[in-house]
Amino acid sequence: MNVNSKYKTNNLYIFGAGSFSRCILPLIRKFCAQQGLEYCFVVEDINGVYFPYGKLISDSYFEQNIKPGFLFTIAIADVVLRCKIAERCIRLGGVPINLMADEHICYDNVRVGLGAILCAHSMATTDIVIGQFFHCNIYSYIEHDCIIGDFVTFSPRVSCNGRVHISDDVFVGAGAIIRNGSLHRPLSIGRGAIIGMGAVVTKDVPPECTVVGNPARVVTKSSVF
Repeated sequence: MNVNSKYKTNNLYIFGAGSFSRCILPLIRKFCAQQGLEYCFVVEDINGVYFPYGKLISDSYFEQNIKPGFLFTIAIADVVLRCKIAERCIRLGGVPINLMADEHICYDNVRVGLGAILCAHSMATTDIVIGQFFHCNIYSYIEHDCIIGDFVTFSPRVSCNGRVHISDDVFVGAGAIIRNGSLHRPLSIGRGAIIGMGAVVTKDVPPECTVVGNPARVVTKSSVF
């Protein structure tokens, strides 16, 4: 991704300084080297935070000193928090960037929204639409004819088979498998759903539900949104 000079600033701001930030550091370093940028990590409070991987700034310092046109990415798996941060950054004039590992595989007719992080050995095959601020962790794949909403998180080794429609704000745990839908009836994952680690999803998942197990079954329902 080449950054238009109209938007180019000296820094890339990464929100979050947890495990995912550390995991995507090679992507961050490469992007910044290509664009001639420095990078810093934005956290709620820097007091007592040990993070030897880059400069830390507090959320309050960021908001007081930022100027429109800044570049940002959000390395936070929590879909609700990621959405809130994205909305605020865009309101402040921020420009989201995509981070894509060299080892990510992408075939024909795949559209990816802004703010995505596509990790090493992840894959999207063909005829796929992906929304904004998608996280696709290592060894996860999306098969043909899928639609992925905004603020969706795929943990490592998620298997999303063909003709699946995933709504906004969905979190999919590590090793989960989503069965393929059909041409006239795609398998549907409702908004705000959580799919537990290792779950095998064989049928539609209602909105705002948590499903676990093989086959996946509903264990909780909440109104987060």
